[in-house]
Amino acid sequence: MIGQREFINTDETAKLIINSNSTRPSQIAFKRDGLNQGVLRLENSTTLLGSLSNGTTLGSNSIAIGHDTTSSSTYTIALGSGAKATGTNSVSIGQNSEAQFLSVALGNAAKANSTSGGNSAVGVAIGSNAKSTNTAAIAIGSEAAASGSNSIAMGQQSKASGIYSTAIGMIAKAAGSDSIAIGVRSDDRGAKGNQSIAIGLMSNASADNTTSIGSSARATAEKATALSYNSFASGSNALAIGSDANAESKTSIAIGNYAHTTNTDALAIGNGVTASGESSIAIGSTAGEATTTASGEKAIAIGDGAVATGSATVAIGNYAEAKGNNNIAIGNHACKNMTGSNKICIGSFAGSNADEHQTDNVERIYIGGESKLNKGSAVLEVHNDSSKRGQFSNTAVVIHGNLVVNGLIFSSNSRNGSHFEYQSRGDDNGHTGHVIHFVDNNDTIKNYYRNGTVDERKISDYRLKYVGKEFTSGLDKIRALKVFNYTFKKDKTKEPHVGVMAQDLQKVFPDAVKKGADGFLTIRMEDMFYAVINAVKELDSRVTALEKENAELKVRLERLEAKIK
Repeated sequence: MIGQREFINTDETAKLIINSNSTRPSQIAFKRDGLNQGVLRLENSTTLLGSLSNGTTLGSNSIAIGHDTTSSSTYTIALGSGAKATGTNSVSIGQNSEAQFLSVALGNAAKANSTSGGNSAVGVAIGSNAKSTNTAAIAIGSEAAASGSNSIAMGQQSKASGIYSTAIGMIAKAAGSDSIAIGVRSDDRGAKGNQSIAIGLMSNASADNTTSIGSSARATAEKATALSYNSFASGSNALAIGSDANAESKTSIAIGNYAHTTNTDALAIGNGVTASGESSIAIGSTAGEATTTASGEKAIAIGDGAVATGSATVAIGNYAEAKGNNNIAIGNHACKNMTGSNKICIGSFAGSNADEHQTDNVERIYIGGESKLNKGSAVLEVHNDSSKRGQFSNTAVVIHGNLVVNGLIFSSNSRNGSHFEYQSRGDDNGHTGHVIHFVDNNDTIKNYYRNGTVDERKISDYRLKYVGKEFTSGLDKIRALKVFNYTFKKDKTKEPHVGVMAQDLQKVFPDAVKKGADGFLTIRMEDMFYAVINAVKELDSRVTALEKENAELKVRLERLEAKIK
């Protein structure tokens, strides 16, 4: 037995017993060249191998190994020169490492301690110069720093300074509360906003509730989201998805490579498309002739190269153009080069060659593609101008083709209720009959046309007639007639008249022209009149079909707009 004067019997089984006391607690002291190197001390379930820092004592059930160590609280472990485990259940391993209450510090100069002091650290620091400086913070990696409570920093020089924040990757930075930064590698970027997420090389989520995923992705306004390489969402509640997608304004959405929105509530979907008008929609892509663009307020452009630059405009179809305000273009190249306002073009190339009307602001409708007849701007044209009578191109419905009407034809005066009625009848034997009534505002039939004359309610009973073949002359014959302004040579007052020349009429309707006793030609209006009726019927049939087509297109458009919203 060593260290005890009296040879007292002992029940120890060891052959060598080193006994110490409270005055000299160490069992073994180590020296080299006469200089103290450290001691071995086993005391109260504690172990010391090395030396304690000045003024410190060993805590119960603690372990201290190394020079100038501190293991001063219960159940602590300090391993390494200058290692300090100062809080209950703390572990400090590594040169100059430091761990406080319930914390773990592992690595050279690793620190797991609370900035507020006291028994509240409960942190983990692993790695050279890793620092866990707040409650339940975890720092893993060389120079990793977790300074927010319940934060996690993993990776070289990673920083998690917000409460409940997570930073993973080299130089990843999570500064906002509940923020997440993964693989950022940029000290001036990361997840800076509260509840923000930044994932990817050089990604940046700098405002609250932002999400940035992808290399160089940036979400810099509140609740913005940027997904994919170099995407940028700088407006609040904005969404940018796609390589180089850019959503600049609040509540705007840009989806697709280089898709771009620059105004509030704008939507751009497709490669390179732009929606710059407020509440505008652009869906398509960059095409050879143009890029899908919606720059007008509440404008809609759908289709490759579709352009809607005016306010409240709609362009649907490849290269469709709605450049004037309130214009609607539906179909390939519809309303092409049309810059005036209040135009509707439906059909491929509809309205694209309306040269004289391209720049005015009159309400005009073009339905159907470029007509094969007379090279009209569309099969059907409707013009709503305030021009005087006779200027039919500005005030009329123009049909470049034949019109078939399966039903009655009415024309009325909206001011007093007087109207015109046309009826066509026939039977299985090929007999036909035609009746035209002119009704005044008292609903009284004033006159009608029969056999080329105008009569006052003359009898025209089917039972009194031998009805022959149906009179089929119509729009084709009317189109061949020429109408002139003229005066009679013997009329000294020179009263102006409008009508056809008998010689011209004779070429079209031979039976309508007779030679009088004086040698001059006379005409009857019946042939032309009923040909006009047939022409009107043809036009009415076409209008009805086109109106039905137009209504169906409008329903489809409304459904499409509802899906987009």
